[in-house]
Amino acid sequence: DGGRVDVISTNSETKWLLQVKDTGLGIEPEFLPSVFERFRQEDSSSSRRHGGLGLGLSIVRNLTELHNGTVRATSDGRGKGSTFEVCLPLASASTLSPKPSVEVERGSPTQSLADISFKFDGLEILLVEDSADNRALLNRMLTKKGIRVFQADSAKSARSLLQTFKPDLILSDIGMPDENGLEFIRSLREKTSAAELPAIALTAYVRDEEKNAALEAGFQAHLGKPVSNGELLSTIASVLYKH
Repeated sequence: DGGRVDVISTNSETKWLLQVKDTGLGIEPEFLPSVFERFRQEDSSSSRRHGGLGLGLSIVRNLTELHNGTVRATSDGRGKGSTFEVCLPLASASTLSPKPSVEVERGSPTQSLADISFKFDGLEILLVEDSADNRALLNRMLTKKGIRVFQADSAKSARSLLQTFKPDLILSDIGMPDENGLEFIRSLREKTSAAELPAIALTAYVRDEEKNAALEAGFQAHLGKPVSNGELLSTIASVLYKH
């Protein structure tokens, strides 16, 4: 809060340098070597207060290297801000050649028979997700099928909503601040009124051990982010068929 971000662009005859400097939280020295690795976050706990999947900087590095460039991060430590630098070689006009155009035929996502035959219209789903962007995206995907979506931005908010209505299904994120999705679903399974509600975990935690932890906690299914519309609807149909 109250900080500053500077974006600086400079170039020579052969290179272009982009610097992004901020006065924010900074990066601990021991984490700097890992900052561009996939799914790496300085706070990787499932109850962390900052969102994201740990993919953004990895994508930056991959795109930069595809253009024969380099990227690096520097920081003097906690509370001292960070600097990110992208350096790209400049191509001369003589080295540029037109690229052939390629047409890609896009097919619709594969959907299971359960998705095709299941009647979604009128279903009520409680969506528990701390990211406003993810809630908006999932809400749009679900309401297009006639599903009524009740949204909660935390486990506490979801628990409050469950005192007033009983949804057909709970769709919950795992990584949330204060109380994560595993803790939330465990607490529901202990209470008779919500003990039998079907629930799906929708999360960036996609390793086998994390999937098993979600199922053991009380979820009936586990989906990794980002999820396609067809995969989401098929899983909802499959879980509700079993109930």
